[in-house]
Amino acid sequence: MGKKGFAAVVDAFWDEASDVFAFLASEFGLNGPERSNLVIPAITYTGGGVRYEVMLDTREKNVDTSVNVALETETLDAPLEALVAAAGLGARNHVTSKAATLSGLRHTLELHAQYMRLLMPYMTPEKVVDLMRAADAREWTGS
Repeated sequence: MGKKGFAAVVDAFWDEASDVFAFLASEFGLNGPERSNLVIPAITYTGGGVRYEVMLDTREKNVDTSVNVALETETLDAPLEALVAAAGLGARNHVTSKAATLSGLRHTLELHAQYMRLLMPYMTPEKVVDLMRAADAREWTGS
């Protein structure tokens, strides 16, 4: 008998997320996916000073996707929903994050991947910092 409930979501997360976001590597030449489970399950793709992270929040049973941009003296970090709104691609609440069930996880990952694909034209060195600032990205300084 297979696992039920949220345990099935946790077990499936890495493979499901890696499959759905594979276009970041195949179409845009990013490195990844890199899997981690330091605090929560996550996959990351990196390239050109930009880090794309998809995380499974096991407490809230949500998927959180964010973009992190390393600058010379600071790092900017913004959630997907803020980037979508800042780029004019939709309202923040259009980016749902529910992942309490396997079908919910799959739906959310597909939605996040669709929005990420739409955001890729903004992820150029010429545009990404302006988008991050428009999204009120958190700024981190220091080493």
